[in-house]
Amino acid sequence: MLGLLQSLYDNVVITESVFNELDVGKDDTLASVNSAIQQGWLVKVVVPINDQELTEILDPGEASSIIYSLQYHRIPILIDEYKGRRYAKRQGIPVIGTAGVLILAKQKKLIPLIKPLLQDMKVKGYWLSDQFIDTVATLAGEE
Repeated sequence: MLGLLQSLYDNVVITESVFNELDVGKDDTLASVNSAIQQGWLVKVVVPINDQELTEILDPGEASSIIYSLQYHRIPILIDEYKGRRYAKRQGIPVIGTAGVLILAKQKKLIPLIKPLLQDMKVKGYWLSDQFIDTVATLAGEE
């Protein structure tokens, strides 16, 4: 579903730290990301992480995304992890999560249903509660 980002946003960037966190054996995400980079619509950037406080509370992917956003006038970032979202919001960074991207994609008629996609993510090892999936589906008008 990575292509949804291309359909929804003019510019899509992935930091090298986020790229390095992709799990080779988990699913086809790494291959999809590499393909998007080769196609040129996804740009991989190197972001030095020099903020000691940030590295103590967040993983490198989240930290690099927040630093990049701050360097570019608080551009919106995609981040799901609670601590990272909370930190970014305190810095005035607009945050959207995977569920928010899916809701936006459904509103723009890029996908028909959200619930099956979230259930598939859960099967593939993403931590999503059934309550969260049901809540997102309800927000999207699916129940």
